[in-house]
This record gives sequence, structure tokens and C-alpha cells, in this order.
Amino acid sequence: MAYKIEGQDMSDVLAFVVLRGLLTSSAAPIAARARPGATLDPVCRSTIMDPMDDQQAPQPAEGKVITLCGSTKFEAEFAEVNQRLTMEGCIVISLGMFRLPDLPDYDWAADSSDLKGRLGGVHLQKIRMADEVYIVDPGGYVGESTRREIAYAESLGKPVRYLSRERAARAGDVPRG
Repeated sequence: MAYKIEGQDMSDVLAFVVLRGLLTSSAAPIAARARPGATLDPVCRSTIMDPMDDQQAPQPAEGKVITLCGSTKFEAEFAEVNQRLTMEGCIVISLGMFRLPDLPDYDWAADSSDLKGRLGGVHLQKIRMADEVYIVDPGGYVGESTRREIAYAESLGKPVRYLSRERAARAGDVPRG
């Protein structure tokens, strides 16, 4: 079921508003009907599908919005971190693409629309939306773009976590600074 305002599908926007707890309690019954079969979870104030109610395990991170940052060359690690954080109950925002699509009769090298800059701007918006930023940095690798994203997140007061430091802590190694 789609909810439209002036021809725009607003289902995802409404779901985001509900997930972020931006609706008042008087709007909660309406929000609960935003997704068929959904109920409003009083703990994290997000919509949870009824079939999943009995599968929930309480987690301290439940409902936290986390944006993943890092090099696009670590696609497998992004998938691993995304899956783990999702299973912990987090709402994960990741990269939209790891490589440019192969379009017939289009030369990305000659693209004058500043695609990389526009995608960077989109990712900064994802950082603004997050409660926390998680750096996917296997082996401690952080490139120039990721360093800028870390600085931006820190300037907004967002907590920043690092995959490499968590792996080192689990292994008992001293984390690199």
C-alpha cells in the first residue's frame, strides 16, 4: 500500500519519521497503520512487523541509526558490518553504490555533472541523519574522502566507531590510533 502526497510516494518518508520518533503520540495510531500489519514499539518508537515480535531480542543499540563510511573497495566488509548491525537492531544507512553502473553509450570519464561531488553530498546528508557513524576500515585503511567524512561527523558531535579497532579489541591487540 502506497501513501501519496501530490503524486509522491511518501511511505519511506513516513517510515523514517516513525523510526526517528518524530511523530507525536496522538499520531502514533496513524503511523502504526503506515505499514500493513505493523505495530508501534514503545521502546524504540519504530514500527515492527507483527511476525517479528516473538523474534526480538533486547539489544542496547536497538533503533539507533548508523551511517557506514569507508572506501568502496571494501564492499564485502560493508555487507558484513551492515548485516551484523542490522541483526543488533540498528537502522543502517550504507553506500548507495560501490561502482558506477555500466550504461550503454555513456562515458563516465567525460561526465561533466560532477557525479562524485553529488554522491559525496548525499553521503554527508546520510551522516547528518545518523545517531552514529561507523568506519569500515579493514586493516586501519582510511582514505582521503573517509577522513573528510570523519571530520564532518565529529564536527556535528556524532560518535565515530571503527571496524579495525573493534576487531583489534576482540583479538586482544592494541588498537592503532
